[in-house]
Amino acid sequence: MGINNLILEGGPAFLQIAIITVFVKRQLTRRFPWFFAYTVFSVGATIIRHETSNQPVEYYWVYWITEVIFGILALLAPNEVFELAAKIFYFGQGVSRFVPVAAVLTVLAYALWQTIYHAPAFAPG
Repeated sequence: MGINNLILEGGPAFLQIAIITVFVKRQLTRRFPWFFAYTVFSVGATIIRHETSNQPVEYYWVYWITEVIFGILALLAPNEVFELAAKIFYFGQGVSRFVPVAAVLTVLAYALWQTIYHAPAFAPG
């Protein structure tokens, strides 16, 4: 690993650690738990990916497992903001409150379908 990779991986991780620090100091972890979980997971996944980058098979599995978790957390985090905006602008009544949940379920169903019927040819195993 060169210094370029370390800077490209470590820079965003450092900024996310700063976000984690702000969240803990201002006690925002209960208000935005999914975003906080996404940020903490991102730092951990960066470290694990960096450690397995010289082992191709292990890196493959680590990368794709963390990407699945990233995807789920990335869909849940905006839901918190959507709920907050719905309370402020009064559009969270009725059917529109299910939009974020429907979006998450649609993306997960599509990803599962792609995994089952269109698996990549280069996948190990």
